[in-house]
Amino acid sequence: MECVPKGSEKKEGEAIKRFAELMEKNIEVIEIKKAEDFFKSLESNNHDYIHISCHGYEDDSNGQQYIGLPYGSIHPQDFTGRKGLKDRFIFLSGCSLGKENFVDPFWKITQPKMLIAPQRDIEFIDAAAFWIILYYNRFYQRETLNKSFKIAKKMINNRGAMERYYRSGHGKE
Repeated sequence: MECVPKGSEKKEGEAIKRFAELMEKNIEVIEIKKAEDFFKSLESNNHDYIHISCHGYEDDSNGQQYIGLPYGSIHPQDFTGRKGLKDRFIFLSGCSLGKENFVDPFWKITQPKMLIAPQRDIEFIDAAAFWIILYYNRFYQRETLNKSFKIAKKMINNRGAMERYYRSGHGKE
C-alpha cells in the first residue's frame, strides 16, 4: 500500500514493484490517500504479506507515532475493530513506527504474525534497499523471513533502524 503523496518522487512501493518484476513476481501496489481507503483495502485483501509504504510522524502533544497519509492520518487506536492484519506479516516503512508507543497498541489491536518497522528516522534509499534485499532473499532465494531480515539488516548497516516483532509478543530476538 503506497501511502505517500502522488507527486512524491520517492515512492517505495513503486521501487519494490519494479524490483519484483525483475524476479518475475507480480505484486499489487494500491495508492492510498485517505484513512477510509486504507481500511477498505486492508479489509478486502487476502495477502499474507502487507507492506505499508508511508511516512511516520510524532504527535507533538503526546509523543505518539502515527501513519501520515496524503489526506489525514492513522493512529494505532484507529485499527480497533478493523480487519485485515491479524495473522499476517506486516511491514510498516514509516519513520519511527517501530517505537514502543506505536508498536504496543498496534500489536495488541491487530495481532499480526510479525511486524517489521523502523525504530527511528531512516533515509528513503536505506529503507528501499532494506526492503528490496529482504524480498530478494525471501522470495527469490527462498530464505526464511527471519533469515531474510537478518541479511537485509546486516547489509543495510543503519544502526538498528529496522526492528522485528514476533507473534509470541514483541521485542528483540
